[in-house]
Amino acid sequence: MMYYYWNTKGIRPSVLYNMPKGELLVVTAFYEQELKDKEELLKARGIE
Repeated sequence: MMYYYWNTKGIRPSVLYNMPKGELLVVTAFYEQELKDKEELLKARGIE
């Protein structure tokens, strides 16, 4: 997840590492939802 945020959003791993646990939990949930959304979009386009 840290590499994803560094590569796509420009957020340094240290920012994620130093987040409070509650905030990191929300960011992780958003990350997982974004992956699911992308997967569904690819399936809808017939790309798997």
